[in-house]
Amino acid sequence: MNPVVIVGAGPAGSACAWRLASSGTRCLLLDKAVFPREKVCGGALSPHGASLLVSKGMVSESELDTLSHATHRRMSFWDGSRRLSIHESYGEPVRLVRRSTFDSFLLERAASAGAEVLTGVDVLSADPETHFTTAEGERSFKWSSLVCADGAKGPLRRLFGRKGRGRGIGLEVHIPADEVRQLPFELQIRFGVLPYGYGWVFPDREFVCVGAGIAGSAAPAVQVQRALESLLGSLGIDPSGCSLKAAPIPSLAVHRTLGEGDVYLIGDAAGLCDQVSGEGISHAIESGFMAADAISTAWSRKKLAREAGKGCVGIVRQSAIYRHLLFHPYLREEAMYRLGRDTQFAELYWELISGHVSYHGMFAQLLGPS
Repeated sequence: MNPVVIVGAGPAGSACAWRLASSGTRCLLLDKAVFPREKVCGGALSPHGASLLVSKGMVSESELDTLSHATHRRMSFWDGSRRLSIHESYGEPVRLVRRSTFDSFLLERAASAGAEVLTGVDVLSADPETHFTTAEGERSFKWSSLVCADGAKGPLRRLFGRKGRGRGIGLEVHIPADEVRQLPFELQIRFGVLPYGYGWVFPDREFVCVGAGIAGSAAPAVQVQRALESLLGSLGIDPSGCSLKAAPIPSLAVHRTLGEGDVYLIGDAAGLCDQVSGEGISHAIESGFMAADAISTAWSRKKLAREAGKGCVGIVRQSAIYRHLLFHPYLREEAMYRLGRDTQFAELYWELISGHVSYHGMFAQLLGPS
């Protein structure tokens, strides 16, 4: 039987390949990069994402601890430079991972399960049959299913995915921790730094990742850059000495069935980025596992739509609606008031990013009486 071909070896592609290989399904995993490779990302792995890796058996608890550069149970909420509140959780923490080592680990785990891995293969296009065009020339792979995990800007995503309303953008910088000793060791979420956008301050034991971005809609890069420079200045960091790194944030029309026919889209290629928080790693992992299960057990597209709707696709679709309640100029004042005064609402936001509550549940509190 022809193998499943997966293009893109980030968390989505590697999770899919590992799951398929573990079930005895032949698969070929391709990526244009040679690992380890850098990836612009805040590196926040939610409790839901961590739980998926452990419960499926891809990563052990001790391995997750080794991969984590920090664990956080404290999160502060800000409206620009004004601190609203701080929430401390007693549940599972948010982990900060370094994508170069995290992604390489997942790729190695997929290979050890039996997936064939080819890196340094830049796939430029594909037809619905077996023909691929790569940067090195034309190659043919006969496949039973094709999984597109090549990111928001990937050529296969553009070929097989749905068009979006524009592409958001994120900018970040890593500051050595000893240069910003005065910062508290907590996750900071900064609303109000951008229209329909946010900023973040994520410290680990070596670096502090400071970033700003807009998810769900297009944004001029210069606008995001100015917001990040302002955020850095408020932290006492000279922006002129920082090397900024950029990455697209998907704002695509999410396909309920993660593709059509024998073609599947997962992770950023499927537009699975939370349009409020920018969370994408756990959605990538979940969609990778889900596509693998759909392929190996021959799910119908209707069943895949049901399962995806209960999880990653449903959450992202909800975030596209409820983002307006946090970001719209006429409504954000109420949201900021609740984050500052309503401890239950702040706790619900933590539960949301942890993957334990939906947007429907969270905003039922926002729209309720004060």
